[in-house]
Amino acid sequence: MKGKLSIALCLAGVLFVCPATRKLYGQAASTGAILGTVTDASGGLVPDAEVTVTDVTTGVTRTAHTNSGGLFDMEALTAAGTVYRVNIKKQGFKAFVIDGLVLHPSERRSIEASLEVGATSSEVTVEAEAVHVETTSGESAGTITGEAVQQLQLNGRDFRGLALLVPGVNSTAITGSAVGGGAALNGGGLTGETPISVNGLGREMNNYTTDGAYNMNTGNMINLNVVQPVDSIAEFRILKDNYSAKYGVAGGAEIEVATKSGTRQFHGSAYDFFRNDALDARNFFQPTVPILKQNIFGGGLSGPVFIPHLYNTSKNKTFFFVHAELRRRHVAAVARGAMIPQDMRNGDFTNSPTLTGGALMLDSNAQRILGIEHPGVNCLTNSTHLNPACFDPNAVAIMNKFWPLPNNVAAGFNNYINSNVETFEGEDETYRIDHNFNEKYRILGRVSYENVRDNPPNLSWGANPAPTQTQNITTLAFNNLLQFTASFNPTTINQLSWTQTYDKPQLTATGIYSSDLPGLNIALPYGEVDPGKRLPNITLSSGWAGLTNAGFPQYASDGEQVLSEDFTKIAGEHTIQAGTMFIWGVKKQNDFAQPEGA
Repeated sequence: MKGKLSIALCLAGVLFVCPATRKLYGQAASTGAILGTVTDASGGLVPDAEVTVTDVTTGVTRTAHTNSGGLFDMEALTAAGTVYRVNIKKQGFKAFVIDGLVLHPSERRSIEASLEVGATSSEVTVEAEAVHVETTSGESAGTITGEAVQQLQLNGRDFRGLALLVPGVNSTAITGSAVGGGAALNGGGLTGETPISVNGLGREMNNYTTDGAYNMNTGNMINLNVVQPVDSIAEFRILKDNYSAKYGVAGGAEIEVATKSGTRQFHGSAYDFFRNDALDARNFFQPTVPILKQNIFGGGLSGPVFIPHLYNTSKNKTFFFVHAELRRRHVAAVARGAMIPQDMRNGDFTNSPTLTGGALMLDSNAQRILGIEHPGVNCLTNSTHLNPACFDPNAVAIMNKFWPLPNNVAAGFNNYINSNVETFEGEDETYRIDHNFNEKYRILGRVSYENVRDNPPNLSWGANPAPTQTQNITTLAFNNLLQFTASFNPTTINQLSWTQTYDKPQLTATGIYSSDLPGLNIALPYGEVDPGKRLPNITLSSGWAGLTNAGFPQYASDGEQVLSEDFTKIAGEHTIQAGTMFIWGVKKQNDFAQPEGA
């Protein structure tokens, strides 16, 4: 197998110094920040106030103190639609509590807290704003919350279909076959391309991450390695423009997916989204209801990892989430083309729709060859008839094997229709562990695996619509993440992430080998150098269906190892943030010569 190998190394570093309550960059993906100012009733700044943020679902807390300017900044907080409770205390003042503060991926929530004089045991509780106005960053973004992901009607159960809810996001699909419920957005795999265009830019300009982990098929930049199932997603966010230099990998939008994680309570789910043509009405212009049998089913389980009386008895240290989804989709797929009618196979071209000038002619080279092959035989009997005795037996055998007779004469020139079933099957698995060593150190580990098979009813990458050639497109992929966050102190935070991501497309076909037609005897100009003895590629002019092996089989591997680091230092009224990302990418793909000729 011949290989194509390309290795790329990408290094991106950013460093910004800015006031803590102003625009900040370098925020680690899929995490967020809560920052703000604490004042007293007269508007005076309150230094050394204790600020505690608590993840309501896990009980994990982080504590910091306001500086001399009354400012605080909590960086690298878990952000996936995560609900926080913020408690601010200072001796001589009532406690100030904010409930229900929701933090989205890469979001920075700024709050203003005014403390009232009184006993610390008393508290003033307010509800966080339901609609948050961004004041700490100039980025333009749209967030699809976890509730919307779960509850909105979504044909095909593909999260990318919800992207159209964000202003400025469009689909590049010409028809409804992509975003909106067609085959293109029904899960992952090589044929599950993403048609999302943001602000008019090409779809290949976008960058997708899962929990901050790079998740792109670098072979074409329009596929994801793993398309995370909807029911495993906490929420996702689209950063459209003016976003941080942290996302310098792409020139378009940054699309961040955050997976679910475990909480202090056990949660489980099981589902089956079912569609069937037996439940559908017939389109007025179609004689029958198109075949459609689809099941998207699976389930998940999450909760704390604990051993009663021995480990994690408070259920706030280690959490797990597992999810599996299976897809089974059988759908009518229509392929049309022009097949050679019986009269022409018998040598009668009287009614040929592509007979130029109404007369057959043989040039001098054709006459010489036929004279050698068939001495003394008149191969052109008249202006519209060929002598079948001059037909090459290999050509006749190939034609009869791979070009069925027309079955849709009423359609005109494209007289053949293949309306058989395309099958699409896939499995996705997600495993995630979150562990909090203490308030300073935490680690996240996630593995997402995907296996997708697409079987069209013909060789869809070829030139023949008939089922005499078929195709199998298999894509194996995974996206792994290991992320360690260290809050050395309330003003110094470092996050180190390692990602391993790849996809392995495999394209095979039937009906491309001479062994599929016993007795075929073709003298190849370079001999039988191909052990599979592939048939030649055949092209017929004027729009007639041809025959191609499309270079099958094709085996490829597109993979990356990504190491990134995000560092934050809060110094007085300023926050210093820096980031570094290394991407090692390797692409391998076999490539075949064409000894069988064309």
